Amino acid sequence: MRVGIYDKNEHYVRRVCEIMNEKYLEDMELVPLKDMKNNGLNGASFDVLLINLNNTSGQGNIIKHETKIPVVYLSEEQGEPVRDGKVYIFKYNNAQKMHASILESVTLAVNLKNEAERREKERQEAERRERERQEAERRERERQEAERRERERQETERRERERQEAERGERERQETERRERERQEAERREKEHQVEQQEQESLEDINLSGINTKVITYMSLGGGMGSSTVAAGTASYFAKIGKRVLYINLKPFNGTGYLSSKGENISLKDIIEDIQHGCANTEALFNNICISQMGVYILDNFKENFDMEKLNKHILAKLILQADSIGKFDIVIFDIHASWTQWVSRVLELSDKICIVADGSEFCNTKLQNVFSLLNDGDRFFWQKTAVIYNKYKTMPKVAQYVEAKVMGGIGYMDSEKPQDVINRMLNMKFLNNLIK
Repeated sequence: MRVGIYDKNEHYVRRVCEIMNEKYLEDMELVPLKDMKNNGLNGASFDVLLINLNNTSGQGNIIKHETKIPVVYLSEEQGEPVRDGKVYIFKYNNAQKMHASILESVTLAVNLKNEAERREKERQEAERRERERQEAERRERERQEAERRERERQETERRERERQEAERGERERQETERRERERQEAERREKEHQVEQQEQESLEDINLSGINTKVITYMSLGGGMGSSTVAAGTASYFAKIGKRVLYINLKPFNGTGYLSSKGENISLKDIIEDIQHGCANTEALFNNICISQMGVYILDNFKENFDMEKLNKHILAKLILQADSIGKFDIVIFDIHASWTQWVSRVLELSDKICIVADGSEFCNTKLQNVFSLLNDGDRFFWQKTAVIYNKYKTMPKVAQYVEAKVMGGIGYMDSEKPQDVINRMLNMKFLNNLIK
C-alpha cells in the first residue's frame, strides 16, 4: 500500500517515513509530500493520503482528491477516529500504533468513501426523479398557462370591444363639450371685449400725465438672475437719498424676506379690494403698510397670492393715482416676471421705465432678444422706455445684439455674497438716478 504523507514539520515527516518504511515496508510505503500544490498528485498513484489539516495550505486540492483517494487526517490531539465525516489518527503514536491506525483508518476512509459514493448515487437518483417531477409540473403549468392565455385573449377581445364602444361615446361627449366650450369662450371673449371697452372709457377719466410719481418696473428673465434683489436695492437707494418709495412685489410665490420690515400686515389684496370699492380707506392702508429699515414701503403678494389676472389697467392706474394724490410716494417700483400675460402688459403700459435684469450669458442674451421682440410687438413701443441692468457677472458681460435698449449699469458678482450685501452695495450706485430722469 502506497501512502503519501504531508506535514509542514519536515523533520517529523522524514522521521515517520524512515521508521515505518524500515519496519512495515512489506505492508506499506510512506512517501513524503513536499506540498499539496506542486507534488504531482494528479500524476502520482497513492492508496491513501496522510495530511495535517491544521497547517496545510491548498485545501482546495485536498477536497478535489477526497473523491478519488482516501484521505486520513493527522490530528495533534487524541480523539475519536471518525469526526465530522473525516478519519483522523493521532500523529504522535508510536510506530506500532501508527501502523495499526493507518491500516484501520484506510478501511474507515474507504468505507466513508463508499458511503459517500452511495449517497451521491442516491442524491443523483433523487435529483433525476425531482427533474421528472418538475418536468411534469412544467408541462401541466404550460397547459394551464395556454388555457389562461386563451381566456385572457377572449377577455381582451371583449374589453377591446367595450373600450372602442366607450371611446366612441367619449368622442361624442368630448365633441359636445368642445362645442359648449367654444360657445362659452366666444361669450367670454365678448364679455372681455366689453370690459376692455369699459376699461378704456374709464381710463379716459383717469389722467396720469400730470402726476409726479414715477413708475419703474423690474422684469426677471428667469430664476436666479437676481432681479428681485436689484429691484429691492433700487428701492433702498432712492429711499436713502430721500425719496418716498413704494415697492410692490407681483411675483407669485416669491417673497421679499431679505427686506426686513416693520408695520401692519397690509397686503396688495387689501389695497386692490379697497380701490374696487371706491378708495374709501386707501390712504389709511398706505399709511400702515410694512416699512423696511431703509424706509421702503413694501406691498408683497407672496402671502395671499392675489389673482393677478384681475389686475386691469383701471385698477393699476387707480393704484398709481392714489399713491400720487395722497402725496405719499415719489416712486412706485413693480417687481414682475417676464411673462406676456394681460396684467403684465398693463403694468408695462403704465410704467415710466422698464428695467430688465440680465447676467450677460449667451443663454440669457437669447432670452433678452426674445423679450425685446415682444416689447416691439404692436404699437406700444415698450422698448423705447426699456433699460438693461447686468447683474451677477464675473467678467465683463457680453451685450446682447439686436436689442435696442440702453445699458443702465452693472452689479458685479462677489463670492459668498448674500442679497442684503448686494442691496448695501447698491446704496452707492448713482447710475440708478437715470431711472427717474
